[in-house]
Formats: sequence, structure tokens, C-alpha cells
Amino acid sequence: MPAIKIILTLLFLIIVSALALENLGSMEIHYYDFQLQVHSFHITVINGILTAFAVGFFIAWLFGKLEKVKLSGANMCLNRTVRSLEKEVAHLKTSPPANIAVAKSPEKVAN
Repeated sequence: MPAIKIILTLLFLIIVSALALENLGSMEIHYYDFQLQVHSFHITVINGILTAFAVGFFIAWLFGKLEKVKLSGANMCLNRTVRSLEKEVAHLKTSPPANIAVAKSPEKVAN
């Protein structure tokens, strides 16, 4: 399995290097500030692609962490319920049986 990871990593690096060599041109990014004034700056195309990739990766990572926190909270709640039920079962095992009325079958009642 580690060999596959190394091969895939090398393949990814080759592809990124090829993209970097092909996209050395410059692109202009326009954006609005809080006063709604247009600003712009120049970056290379590959930097724009890698920045978009990094921002997307970070957002996905952040949502993954949020989901992990939600699941951790749900897991703690379920563990608390399990502990409560285990205590109840232990209590029921140690307590004497209650007087339980057993219903007689209809055949025995008729006789």
C-alpha cells in the first residue's frame, strides 16, 4: 500500500509541474473591498489554480472537523445512554423478582 501512495504522489507532482510550466502567464484578479471599490492584482495562472485548490481543501477540512465535533457530541450522548442502561440492567439483575402475575392459558381456566 505505501508503494501506491508514493506512486500517486509522484504522479500528482508531475502533473502539477506540467501545469506550472504550461501556465506561466499572468492573470489579473479583480475584487471589491468593503467600500465597494474595485481593486486588482496580477498573479500567475498556476498560483491562481493552486490558491483555489488550497482554499477548497481548507473549506472541506473545516467542514470535516465540524462534522467530527457533531459526531463526537452524539457519541458522548449515546455513551451516556448506554451507561445508564447498563446500570439499570445491573440493578434489575441484583434486585429480587417482583410479584409477576402469570396469566393462565384458556385451557387451564376452563378446567
